[in-house]
Amino acid sequence: MTGAAAPPDAPNVPNAPNVPDAPPRARLRALRAALHEAPLALGIAAGLAITVHLGRAYLLDHKLEGYRWPDYVYTAWMVHAGRPEHYDSFRNPLHGALVSGLGEAIGSYADAAVIVSSVAVTAMIVGAALGARALANPLAGGLAAVTLPMCLPVADAARWANLYPLLGGTTSLAVGLAAVAARWPHPVTAALAGSGMALAWGTDARALPFLGVVVPLVLLGAWRAARPGGP
Repeated sequence: MTGAAAPPDAPNVPNAPNVPDAPPRARLRALRAALHEAPLALGIAAGLAITVHLGRAYLLDHKLEGYRWPDYVYTAWMVHAGRPEHYDSFRNPLHGALVSGLGEAIGSYADAAVIVSSVAVTAMIVGAALGARALANPLAGGLAAVTLPMCLPVADAARWANLYPLLGGTTSLAVGLAAVAARWPHPVTAALAGSGMALAWGTDARALPFLGVVVPLVLLGAWRAARPGGP
């Protein structure tokens, strides 16, 4: 009986080169990117801290400030009551709807107005930081976030019961996001910039001139994305 043939020798395969794992390299790139953007994040955090310290943002003490604040609280009450004929026709209803909706929920129109304005000033700081980051670099974005609330009317606006903080916050966010959409074109960013502009118009028609800033920036981003080679 003939024995089975021996299997051929296995080929002599040289050892693979010692290539570092991809995950550590990816983590290193992520760490470098985070450190690169750190001035932006730190600046926004510092700007919010300054707003809380100088402007007493988010302090719910049932006290109101700001130009003609009784008129705006009355408007919020009338918006909630569904009686638009009892407030000035040139006032858009978004601010009144936010204050009255939140005020009815928490039981205080005064505290609701402070929350709305504090959030609006926060949006103002973030919008300025994003715009400076897009147009320059993370350090410029951080400096914008820090220096804006050092202008005392901006910090004080966190306590105002009128619509001006909301108008400033929505406009700032719209312009900042439009600048981001111009530098790093993306449909989501462009849509967010448009949404911010819509909220600004819903607050007050005086936001409409800023369409002359937001629309060209968004269109610039769309043109850069569509050209050969991308942005």
